[in-house]
Amino acid sequence: MIETPDIPRGTYIRIPKGTVIRTTHPCYTDKTAARTYTVTLDHIIGATSLPVAHRDYDAEGNVQYESEPQLWHGDVNLVLKRYGTVDLESLREHFVEGPRRLRPDGTSYCSLFLQVLEAEVSWAGSGGYWFRAPVSAVEVLDGDAS
Repeated sequence: MIETPDIPRGTYIRIPKGTVIRTTHPCYTDKTAARTYTVTLDHIIGATSLPVAHRDYDAEGNVQYESEPQLWHGDVNLVLKRYGTVDLESLREHFVEGPRRLRPDGTSYCSLFLQVLEAEVSWAGSGGYWFRAPVSAVEVLDGDAS
C-alpha cells in the first residue's frame, strides 16, 4: 500500500512556484502557485489506493494465482482522471502489493492496489479555508521558516 509520510503538525513546508494548490474556498478552483510559499503544516491527507486484484502464493512464496484486474463502477472516474485510461492491463506497472496475509496451511494472499490520489499537505489559509498541495511537490524545512 502507499505510505503516507509522518510529518508533525507545525512543521514549516515550502510550496515551490508552479505547484498546483487546491482549496476548500468556494470562490476559487485549483491554482498554480505564482510564487514560492512557506506555510505551517496543519495535517496530512493520506493517499488513496483502490484494490484492483488479488494474488495467491504457495508456501514457498511463489505466485499461484492472480485474479483479473477490475474496478468498481464508482472508481472508474478516479482512475480515468489520474491515468487517462481505465485499461488496467496497461496500468499494471502502477500496481502496488498490499500486506500479505498468512493462511493456516502456510500459503498467503494479498491484494493489489492502484494509487489514485497522492498524499497532500494541508494548511490554514486566508478566510479560514484549507489549502493543500501534493506531498511530492513540497519541501519540508528544518527549524525556522526562512
